[in-house]
Amino acid sequence: AAASSAGVASSAVLTVALSDAPSSTASCLTSLAALAASFFRAFSEPSSLTTASLPSRPDAAPPPPAAAGGGIDLLGLEDALPAPAAALALAPGASLDPAVFQQQWGALPTADSWQHRTSLSVPLEQLSARFGTRHVKTMAFGTVGDASKFYFFAREAGAADTLLLCELVVTRSTGVAAATIKATAPAPVPLFSSLVRELLSS
Repeated sequence: AAASSAGVASSAVLTVALSDAPSSTASCLTSLAALAASFFRAFSEPSSLTTASLPSRPDAAPPPPAAAGGGIDLLGLEDALPAPAAALALAPGASLDPAVFQQQWGALPTADSWQHRTSLSVPLEQLSARFGTRHVKTMAFGTVGDASKFYFFAREAGAADTLLLCELVVTRSTGVAAATIKATAPAPVPLFSSLVRELLSS
């Protein structure tokens, strides 16, 4: 408002001065008066300067993209989960000559041995058939006194040269089984040994 009053006052002063000035001077003063009035009018109005004409602050960096595959595992639970257990695939049509079995059994070192208390739901006389359902074949078996002895063999599916052999001695009075495992390759031994335990535990 003060600026507007100043503008009006200045225009009045210049108008008064124009009435007493020569024509050439009056013309110059007229232009000066118009310029002054324009200046004071612009000064009294809100500034035309907008934030768009000012250098803008750089935008904040966007958040990093979420990892593909879902949410973030904040607790590390995914790492704590055990990997799915591998399964041993055995050849269903495996066969072996008794002489070869005897030769391999005498030549191969023991790959694993353990004792395990059985909890069978079938009598020992049906143990051979039970192993057969998992493609573990019986080479020979028999009972002498309190001990029943079994010789089993299997071949890994897709690897016919991998031979797995097992001697199993079960003490009938205690139900304790003693196993000796031999193999032509070490890789499948842990899974084969676990399979034998499983067949003795259900």
